[in-house]
Amino acid sequence: MSNDTAEIMLTRANPEIKHQEDFISWAAEALDGQMRNPTEFYFDQGPEELIANDGSTMGVIFENSIKDAEQMIINGSPQMSFELRRRLIEMEEYEDMLDIAQYKKPNTMVVVSDYPAELMDYPDDLGGYNSTRKQTLLRVITRQPNGNLHMYSQTLDQSDRDGLESIYRINGFVAKEGELLGQRMHMELDDSERVGLIEKLVRSYDLVMQQKFGGEYYAGRKLVVGEQDLNTAQFVREQADIVRLAVQEMMRGEFEPNRYNTMALLANRYDKAKRGEYVPIVSDIVEPGQPMLVDTLLLIEEREIYGRQAKLEKKTFSGCGITLQNDDVNSAESELAEAGYGNKADDDKEEKYTFSKFTYCVGCQKPPKDGESKKYCGPCDLCRDCDRKAGGKG
Repeated sequence: MSNDTAEIMLTRANPEIKHQEDFISWAAEALDGQMRNPTEFYFDQGPEELIANDGSTMGVIFENSIKDAEQMIINGSPQMSFELRRRLIEMEEYEDMLDIAQYKKPNTMVVVSDYPAELMDYPDDLGGYNSTRKQTLLRVITRQPNGNLHMYSQTLDQSDRDGLESIYRINGFVAKEGELLGQRMHMELDDSERVGLIEKLVRSYDLVMQQKFGGEYYAGRKLVVGEQDLNTAQFVREQADIVRLAVQEMMRGEFEPNRYNTMALLANRYDKAKRGEYVPIVSDIVEPGQPMLVDTLLLIEEREIYGRQAKLEKKTFSGCGITLQNDDVNSAESELAEAGYGNKADDDKEEKYTFSKFTYCVGCQKPPKDGESKKYCGPCDLCRDCDRKAGGKG
């Protein structure tokens, strides 16, 4: 390991910095806007590993994600069984990343982490998956001259199949049927081609959306006249007062009860900023190692006000493996979760009564007719209508 990399790891291992980056990653994906975020992974030639921003070894993170997905199945969460398949594919992606860093594969890899087919018709948010936005995470990973890897992660709303396939065509590939996550694209590109690649791919996706549905789009989101579609990752980083307060509470173990209200405050500011009614103090952008100085009393009061308002409006915030409904909270994920890696549910939490089991209803589909499609059912294998008729929670 070089001295530079060792110094970076020492700095990144600071728990204050880790909490800060975890919070920014989670909030950026939970906001209702497009997210593009750059990340750099440092290649350690000793054990041949990539090191994440907080000093963690990435290989261990991927291995733990597989174990967590296996545990979900053991603990009786069959509706999330597809996560194991996706985690195994992501481990293959990580092995490709190692090969890229070691010059064994071309210098650029494009990954389309599409919305799970198992949830495409599911009506509610589940385990961090947003049922309204149905986001794809587009990842562009490139090797730097020093062997480190730079990654852009970009959200694409709606996971429109035609739009996603256009990303393959513009790169000279043809997408096969089925899940796209494992259909990685490897290319050897010069510096000029890599600089604008992420934007070129986003525009390709949006052109298809515009042709199919009309109007102007950016990152799969239809643009609204008079509103800016701001990059959520940059926006959250600009909210220095909220970020610092969140980190202070994380350091004291007091953040979880305040997570929903914090998200509600951020969402309120973001909505105003899109209309030009709120301008962040750019000079106060949060950077690693900044001192924790903030007048908290007014901010806490403001957070409570918007939290109560969001609860009355029954707002839900989903991102980075977390779905928040009122005070329903889970632990924050790392920046790898922001980029679309990892399991989207916390199996340690008590499972809610949800219609997330994709099977034949034992009420109206017993026995199923030829060619009849399965339905999303509750724990008793009843669809919503049958569950409601039986006096359940549907």
